[in-house]
Amino acid sequence: MVTSDLDTCTVYWPPCSFSNNTAHNRVVVKEWHADVGGTFGRLDEKGNFVPEGDPTKVTHYKPPKDYTGYVSITVEIDDIPKAVDPATGQEVDTWNDEPPAVSDPAKLTVWEFEIDPPFIDALPQDGATYTFTATIRPEKDHYGQSMARFIVFEIYSSREPGYCLNASREQGLWTDTSPEDNDLKFVPNQQGFQIENDVDLPIEPYLGYGWAVTVNPVLTASVQVRCLDYGAYGSIWALADLPGQEPFAAARWKGTFVERGALIPLDQRDGLDNDGDSELDEDLIDGQDNDNDGEIDEDAERNLIYDGWQWNNGAAMDDNDNEPQGDGTRGDGLTRYEEYRGLLVLGEANDGNRAQVLHYIRLNPVRKEIFVSVSEIPHAGYFPGSGMPTTYLLDFNNLPDQESHIVNFHSTMRIRPVFSIRVYRRIVAGGTAEPIWHGQILYGYCTQPIWSGQRQFDPFGVPGTGPMAVIHTAQIQRDCDDYGSASRYVVGHEIGHSVLWHQPNNGHHDPGPDFCLMPIPIRTSSPYPSEFCGILNVNQDPGCQFRWRLNPP
Repeated sequence: MVTSDLDTCTVYWPPCSFSNNTAHNRVVVKEWHADVGGTFGRLDEKGNFVPEGDPTKVTHYKPPKDYTGYVSITVEIDDIPKAVDPATGQEVDTWNDEPPAVSDPAKLTVWEFEIDPPFIDALPQDGATYTFTATIRPEKDHYGQSMARFIVFEIYSSREPGYCLNASREQGLWTDTSPEDNDLKFVPNQQGFQIENDVDLPIEPYLGYGWAVTVNPVLTASVQVRCLDYGAYGSIWALADLPGQEPFAAARWKGTFVERGALIPLDQRDGLDNDGDSELDEDLIDGQDNDNDGEIDEDAERNLIYDGWQWNNGAAMDDNDNEPQGDGTRGDGLTRYEEYRGLLVLGEANDGNRAQVLHYIRLNPVRKEIFVSVSEIPHAGYFPGSGMPTTYLLDFNNLPDQESHIVNFHSTMRIRPVFSIRVYRRIVAGGTAEPIWHGQILYGYCTQPIWSGQRQFDPFGVPGTGPMAVIHTAQIQRDCDDYGSASRYVVGHEIGHSVLWHQPNNGHHDPGPDFCLMPIPIRTSSPYPSEFCGILNVNQDPGCQFRWRLNPP
């Protein structure tokens, strides 16, 4: 742009001392104009566009919202008819050129590159397929050349092993869920795309069907993404070689100025007051200043959990379940993210257990849960009593870890291994094999606390290293008058030890209320105890429902 103008001095006496009586006048911008409207402005110190009323400070142009197409920009300039006489140092008048000069139009193309949808507003589901469309507008630039480009899609994906906490799929297929597999993958063999399983680019290795490119330059392209994990999270980026962007332009969320990958799932908040102003999540992960404090995303936190989940109100690694209270120890060993990701169960244990189909559930991070692995439903344990944890039955034959019975076996987001307690029938016919310990027949026993993978009491050497509730079925059938009720009583008693291990005598009452599962000696005649006790007596001494815990001391 011209910044000065040569004009003659208009002062005749005393004469000007400019060489040849010609002075340099300063030229300034008077006005900017765009034929389609829009706003002229500048960038502030944080890189945000702000309108600018002083035309001399304008550095950027913002077209009208949602406009794509051609723009002609002109600038009006004028000289200031003043100059400083080098002899006197005084400002003197010079010739005033009229009218102001208007530049030739500068033509440019306002293009838009968008991805739609900006996010998946739903819980991730194993096997779900999502379609994302990237679009370039307009069709041609101001030279009449096509705007079509090769569009590249990239996946940044979680890689949790398995597809939930206790199940995996490894069959040598693209849908495998090994620790090396992306939880989000482009569906292979899509028409119009080259999709690679293993692309080693200078910037990033794209493994696990994480890179796709159109085979021809296009204006729009739709690609399918498969979700292969109930806790999958990541982003899908669309890139294209468009004017003014080096090396590539990233698509913006459709209808917004958010230039980033589409989210799977929507995860812009964690339900917490991260900036300490007593407001929850007023800033979001979106490249905007949502709380109008002049900062972009400065206190926004995502937690890898879908924003629409009922319990999206804490950090991913929280373990602060507080219901029921038990002995007041918070948590059950599973993190918030793990409870959100979920697992396969046979169902919730209760007094009327029947054969159930293995199925998927998410857990409740407010409520404490315990897991019991069974091979035969009739011998499943349960935790009756309003103050006891929720009990879920797992199919022992489908456990990924049948040695130590770890529930969150397929997890990188755990704070500790969480064990299930296995109900194990030990059948001995009597004689020298009679299960006698310290002179007493053992109708059952518990090997260790629920939070431990190390055996602490195992007089007869049952298999594995994880927690076991052992029952001696032959002795129960021989000595008890109701095998079904008695076996459930023994199982409940032994599982009770696993959560009361830290209490005196590992949780035994001696004596205790007849209806409670934990008093000794064990009963062999009806009616059998059927629940864990609450308040023990008029002194309000806590019973079993206020003495158990699931996390270690």
